[in-house]
Formats: sequence, structure tokens, C-alpha cells
Amino acid sequence: MTGIPVFSDGNAPLQALSSAYAGGDATGRRRTIAELEQSLALLRSALESTADGVLVVDLAGRIVGYNQKVADLWGIAPALLQDGGDREMLEAAFARLRDRNGFFDRVRAIYAQPDDESFDVLELGDGRTVERYSKPQRINGHSVGRVWSFRDVTERRSAEVQAQELAREQAARSEAEASERRAAFLAEASRILSTSFDYQTTLATLARIAVPTLADYCTVDIADDDGTFIRLGSAHEDAASEEILRASDGIEQISATQEHPVMRVLTGEGAILVPDVSDEMINSSYTSEPSRRESAALSPRSLICVPLVVTGAPFGALTLVSSESGRRFGPEDVALASELAQRASLAIENARLFHQAQQASRARDEVLAVVAHDLRNPLNTVLMATDLLLETGVADGSREQRQLQMIRKAAERMNRLIQDLLDVKRIESGRLTVDPRPEGVAQILTDALDMLRPIARGSAIQLDSTVEDQLPAVIDLAPPPPQC
Repeated sequence: MTGIPVFSDGNAPLQALSSAYAGGDATGRRRTIAELEQSLALLRSALESTADGVLVVDLAGRIVGYNQKVADLWGIAPALLQDGGDREMLEAAFARLRDRNGFFDRVRAIYAQPDDESFDVLELGDGRTVERYSKPQRINGHSVGRVWSFRDVTERRSAEVQAQELAREQAARSEAEASERRAAFLAEASRILSTSFDYQTTLATLARIAVPTLADYCTVDIADDDGTFIRLGSAHEDAASEEILRASDGIEQISATQEHPVMRVLTGEGAILVPDVSDEMINSSYTSEPSRRESAALSPRSLICVPLVVTGAPFGALTLVSSESGRRFGPEDVALASELAQRASLAIENARLFHQAQQASRARDEVLAVVAHDLRNPLNTVLMATDLLLETGVADGSREQRQLQMIRKAAERMNRLIQDLLDVKRIESGRLTVDPRPEGVAQILTDALDMLRPIARGSAIQLDSTVEDQLPAVIDLAPPPPQC
């Protein structure tokens, strides 16, 4: 290594050497020279043992010190760095390396501000990455040059990139698994919620579904007519704590203020997230001290309250609370709770529509029963009077007898139509039975013409029919109904 590397801690031996020569003390000069040589030897040893490449340059940019590592790092011959360095050969060597950051241009720029330290990263053209650090060196307060250190961080940067990619892959995999678990949970929740058409049962089931998958405990409340709410369902992971919750189930009025999360949701505020539940929040949510104590006894830590919406308006609220587990809810938990509430609302709406359909069906059956009863009374009178006249009041084959028979057939047909109305319920329940039998063609035509003759006679129309003898009877040719 040629040249004398200049470092900020190297001025003491130089000052001692200057003093020794000035005093003419030969022994002192030899001792000082020996100490200086020892110091320089230690310095060379330190430079060669470091993992960084080091260059020492003077104010003119001439290389006055270096170590073998810097030549190896740059892939150049050490001779180019000796005796101050051959500027043109160095520039040509760095040009071959395609130094994208312009090493010598930066050196010149930094010398314009000799008191500045600098650090940057070089991306070399051969795919390597080098960290570069520069610090000015001074003697007696005057800048005499600069020390450059270079460290090859290619492998470290590559490992960092791989670690980042691995972290992204793991995060993406975790998110995919979490999404799959959420989808499976919501699918199972939809299946359970759809098993009952009783909305109160559905709401009670909703609280049980959410614990412990989503929360440590859960409550389901619906709005009451007087502006308060009624608790219809609750569930807690701990059996003892669940008794505290169930004490409020079915209570028609809970001592809640307008600051209570459920009241805020029912008044249209939307989903509410409270990442950290405070004592002040508990105290401001209830009007009575016992309710505050009961709520505090459950040790709520974090809370989500989302609306149950039917026909565009909130009618209830689903509240999820974290306690002993210490879980802290975030926006993704709000999204999952909102999706669960939406599916529960859909199940409740289906139950409500089913209940309305049942009520409408019962009302229709009641009306049909009344109509059938009221129609059959005068119809039975007509049939009885007709039978009495046919038995006693008319001669066989007379015109009056035929008219009475027509009246009787019309009354019987009306009676069958009334029976058909009553058969609607049996048709819907699948209990209607049909007993097909062969019927003669002549009889069918005669019955039809007899019904139409009074109408035809009123319009001056004459009806006649001719039926050949020995015609086959009409039979039911429809395929049999499917077996349930």
C-alpha cells in the first residue's frame, strides 16, 4: 500500500515527529518515527481486515490510501490505485462497470462542500448493489481529504427482497385463508338462520352463531314502539357470564340512553366500531347504576354494533363484544358483522313474508268456509223444493218435469263448484284425491245442452244434437300425478 492515509486521529504522531525534528533530538526522532511506523502498520492491518473497501483521497481527488478490498470490490487492478491513481485509467475502469451514479462526478460535487458527510447506494451495471459512505478528514481543524468506504450489499439486498416477497406471499395466503374461513362461516350461518320461519327464534339463533367465532359475547335487540329496545337473544362464551346477559332477555325496556350503541344504530347512525371500550362510555350508555355495574362486570374491551335492516329501515341491532380474549376489533370485523347482519335480516324478512302468507291463507280459508256455508243454505232449499215438485207435482214426461230436472242439475253443479272452492286448501296441502270414472258421451252432451237451452231460447236460437249409438265412454287419459 503506497501513500500515507490521512485520518483524523493520525495528526498526533505527525505533530510529535515535527517537534522531534525541530528540537534536534535524534533519540526522540527515532522513537517518534518508530511509533509512527507502528501506528501506520496497525492502520494498514485494520484497513486490510475490514469487510469494507476503503479509499482515502486528498482535496485534489488523488488517492493517498486504499485497501485490497476496494480493488476487489470494483474488480480493478490495485496498480490503478497506487501513487495517487491514474485518473484516466480509473475513469475507464469505472466506465466499464457502468457506474450509473457517476462516482467521479459525485466526488467533485462533494469536494465543493468538504464538511459534508454523504451516504448513498450504487446500483452497478453488473447487477451488484454497493453502499457508499464518505466522511471528510481534518488536521488541526483544516480539511485535508476524504475517506470513502464501500460495502457490497448485493446478497443482503437480495435477501431483503426475497423476505419482502415471502412476507407478501404469506400475507396474501393468510388473507385468502381468512376469506375462505369467512365465506364458510357466512354460508353455515345462512343455513342455520334459514331453518326456522319464526323470527324470534332466528334472532335468538343469531346470537349463538356469533359466539365464539366472532366475539366473546353477543346480544340481539329490536326496537320497541316507545323508542327503547327489547333484547331477544344473547350468548356468552362463559356460562357464568351468560347468566348476567340472560337476565335482560325479554325485558321490554332496558335503561339505555341515547349514547348507547344500540340506540345510536336504531336511530340510523349505521354500523358502530368502538376499538377500546372505556368506563366513561359504559357510564354514559345507561341511566341506572345497576345496569352500569352489570355491563362493567362483563369486562367489555372492544365493541361492534351493526343494524338489522328490513325494508330499508333498521328494526334491530346485532352487538358483538370482546372481553376476556382481549381481541381488538377493526374495520374487517365490522364488514364481517355487517354481512352476518344482512343475512340475518334476509332470513327475518323471509320469515315475516312466510308469516304473512300463512295469515293470508288462513284468512282466505275462513272466507271460503263462510261463503260455502252461506251459499249451500239457499242451494239446499232449491234442491229440496225441486225434489218435492218432481215427486208430487208434475206428470212424467211433461215439460214442467224437464224444467225441474234442469233446475236440479244446475243446483247439483253449483254444489260441486262450491265443493271445488273448499278443495283449494286440500290442493295446496297435497291431500286432494281424484276418483276418475268413465262417462257416457250422450249424457255429457245432454247435460251441457240442458244448461245452455234457456240462454239459447232467450236469443231465439235452437239447439239440437245427434249422438251415435255405441260410442265408447269418455275416460281420463291424463298421466298419473308424480309420487311425492
